[in-house]
Amino acid sequence: MQNQVHTKGLCSPTCQVLILLGCLLLFAAVVTARAWLSDDAYITFRVVENAVAGRGLTWNPDERVQAYTHPLWLFLLIAGRAATGELFYTATLLGIGLSVAAVGLLAFRLPVRPTTAALGILILTGSRAFVDYATSGLENPLTHLLLALFLLVYLTRPAGNRRLLTLSFLAALVALNRTDALLLVLPALGLALWRGRSWSALAAAALGFLPFLLWTAFSLVYYGFPFPNTAYAKLSTGVATADLARQGLAYLANSLRWDPITLTTIGAALALAVASRRATWLALAAGIGLYLLYIVRIGGDFMSGRFLTAPLFVAVAVVMMLLDGRLRTRRRQWGAAAVVAALALAGYGPLWLAGNPVGDDARRDGDIADERAYYWPNTGLMNPARTLHPWATQGLELRAQGPAVIEHGNVGFLGYFAGPDIHIVDRNGLTDPLLARLPVRDPAGWRIGHFRRNVPDGYIDTLRGGRNVIADPAIAAYYDTLTTITRGPLWSAERRRAIWQVNTE
Repeated sequence: MQNQVHTKGLCSPTCQVLILLGCLLLFAAVVTARAWLSDDAYITFRVVENAVAGRGLTWNPDERVQAYTHPLWLFLLIAGRAATGELFYTATLLGIGLSVAAVGLLAFRLPVRPTTAALGILILTGSRAFVDYATSGLENPLTHLLLALFLLVYLTRPAGNRRLLTLSFLAALVALNRTDALLLVLPALGLALWRGRSWSALAAAALGFLPFLLWTAFSLVYYGFPFPNTAYAKLSTGVATADLARQGLAYLANSLRWDPITLTTIGAALALAVASRRATWLALAAGIGLYLLYIVRIGGDFMSGRFLTAPLFVAVAVVMMLLDGRLRTRRRQWGAAAVVAALALAGYGPLWLAGNPVGDDARRDGDIADERAYYWPNTGLMNPARTLHPWATQGLELRAQGPAVIEHGNVGFLGYFAGPDIHIVDRNGLTDPLLARLPVRDPAGWRIGHFRRNVPDGYIDTLRGGRNVIADPAIAAYYDTLTTITRGPLWSAERRRAIWQVNTE
């Protein structure tokens, strides 16, 4: 194994492997103990159920709308659902398995001494954000695994077009799993391309990106738009950039208060990379920096720590590699372990002292919430007293009533349990093509991740009756164009003209 270098003075190779396995098992145990699923994951789960049932990659089956941000994760869930016949355990176990694989790859394949690799595992185990979103039903675990593969190729493979092709392919998969995660690897990929500086290198990079380009083309043809509907709902709100940036900074401040090990590790990685003055590390630091700026620009998220797990994972790899040569003595190794333990306890300590409140008592910090704690009573894997969330119960009641068109502001559990016969108008616009493109209801009274829109007069009646009776003439005309795209014949000339119109205006 590659990390069995520089091991003089330590225990035997077998002992070193056992130490690392013990740390990895600890990580797996902590992740399993805290495993859960989020309400937002059930938005994707409804698409999975429609796809498996032959209703297409749709959320409301009667319209083609990309209501998910992670195509690659979606396809993995579809395969799992088709194989097992259910989603709760499938999504949870996929999250655990992918997370353990990602952490194991860094620990066992990066060329660092075993004690340093163990320290990296302990950092990730001590991060509340990383542990919480090692499951959740969202795309984070697959992002971490793809980042691990990218980092291993970037840091250990010799330069050349084959390496560049592999890096580009993995970057494309990262983007296919979640587009904004591409920011983390783009500077490193750019550096590899610059070092190649040839037409053949450019061709290799272009070829590697083919999966993402093909998906974008498919999305444009099938959905009528190159980006997910959620992107239009969250990025075209009319909310002032300065207001979003303040909320983004609040998101980082929340992480420092609730989970100090996460941003401290990211900061340490940036400092070590700058101090190294080596382009290899500066490129990774630039990726982390770009991603953090992006998080601030979009206002962060309402799920505490969710958007920080990917940059943390890259930061841990940087810290492991750049600290390895400095942790040669036992005193330094134990000192580093003590710092990690203190930071981890600083994050988990307040929860333990407060009795680890869950459900309605889960912590809130303004618009930011401890989502895992909030949904633990309903979706905690190790919670023997799991109960249906009220939105899930409401969904089952709607299913029993038969086909209907309703509007609601929380569509995860409700949409999944209501089933395909209930057409749901999402007030936040995440799954609705029209509302996603309207300004928020109150530019001064929004909550991050929940940009409520006013449902236009006549919109619900239009969906129920099939005739456009929307009161506002401009919105009515725009709805007709959207309907041609989302409901019209896939290959009609009229639809092609409508796609061109809305994407170029």
